[in-house]
Amino acid sequence: MDFKVRRSGHIVIRVSDVKRSVKFFIEVVGLKLFGDTPRGLHFLTADFEANHHMVLVRPARPGAAPPDTDSRIGMVAASFEIASMDELKRLYIRLVDFGAEIDRSEDRGSIKAIFASDPDGNLFEFYCREPGAKLELADFFAVRGDLDAELASAAS
Repeated sequence: MDFKVRRSGHIVIRVSDVKRSVKFFIEVVGLKLFGDTPRGLHFLTADFEANHHMVLVRPARPGAAPPDTDSRIGMVAASFEIASMDELKRLYIRLVDFGAEIDRSEDRGSIKAIFASDPDGNLFEFYCREPGAKLELADFFAVRGDLDAELASAAS
């Protein structure tokens, strides 16, 4: 290859209610609004220096069909890395309090993950790595169990 992709840049999401989705990404996920445009584009990020926008929220056409992550062709989910299991638990509580649909949790060994939908049904994975753990290939795809009991106790 005569070039190298450095990292993913951002995702663009069409939503039925821009204000509701921006609120979700700010109040639940913890992103910050970098800016918006008169056309209704909202640029959100966790770190302005590292990436001026990680998520771009834009309005969908009125009456547009919601996503179908189970059967459509195209992107199924986007993911965000969280710093620690404690932070992942706090995010889980925020997701539940917001009323987000929790799809599943996964314990993959040194990677722990929660899959949840935004208000329009777009699926997101939020994951953390165990500090100091050596990552194995299976940590990325082999589900060893779930985190449901651990997450439920955090929410109590």
